[in-house]
Amino acid sequence: FMREPSQKSLTEKLKKQEERLRLREERMGYMRGLPHLHGWKWYKWAREFFESTNRQNFLCAANQISKSSTQIRKAIHWATAKDLWPELWNHQPTQFWYLYPSQEVVNIEFELKWKQFLPKDEYKTHPVYGWKEIKDRGDIKGIRFNSGVFLFFRTYTKDTQHLQTGTVDAIFCDEELPEEHYDELIMRLSATDGYFHMVFTATLGQELWRLTMEPQKGEEEKFPQAAKWTVSLYECKTYEDGTLSHWTEEKIALVRARCKSHAAVLRRVYGRFVVEKGRKYPT
Repeated sequence: FMREPSQKSLTEKLKKQEERLRLREERMGYMRGLPHLHGWKWYKWAREFFESTNRQNFLCAANQISKSSTQIRKAIHWATAKDLWPELWNHQPTQFWYLYPSQEVVNIEFELKWKQFLPKDEYKTHPVYGWKEIKDRGDIKGIRFNSGVFLFFRTYTKDTQHLQTGTVDAIFCDEELPEEHYDELIMRLSATDGYFHMVFTATLGQELWRLTMEPQKGEEEKFPQAAKWTVSLYECKTYEDGTLSHWTEEKIALVRARCKSHAAVLRRVYGRFVVEKGRKYPT
């Protein structure tokens, strides 16, 4: 015959169930509170870019595939993941720069993207994950993380001389950087042995970045030691866990149909670097 479970065993079983629920709730709260780590699924290429520790990282990609979001998530992660700092630098990082085309873009991107990924709720006052906005006359100028890292927004519209001061641990460029700024920016990283990132769709067609991403036969590749990705919409049809994304064949076909030229298809669907002037196309 089967014995009825004792009151003691029922109590112990209930306690275990409650503990599992408590741990699950803590885990879910942790995941909700740190969306830059747990809020969205990863594409394979996005995970690679996020985890890259190469000193230079270039991502040339199609439009609207979360390349900017991936870089934002990486910037927040590096500013708060103290366990990574000994591997990345031989000192405590203090200053990151994140560059956008203009201050107007900074303000819009901060409201619509950064606030999606920055630590939330109780984590906003956390000793490491906590953060505060840095504002000037209504414009967002940066973020002060409780970890000790300051992230300052810079813009391409400023003259290069405005980028001449600062010792920076990591630089993140969103969209194609005017090449006249590159030398000055890279010097900001020399004392820290810091990291340079750029995610962009090749709309300006600058020669430096063409030779970086798609040199033609017989041409010397720029920054051959850098980590580089060229990402198309077709590489975003599934996430790294195998589940389907919102990018279907039908949706990609619609984007192709809306492009005005073959060059636009190469650029905005396939993430290729295309220079239309003089009909010069990479092979």
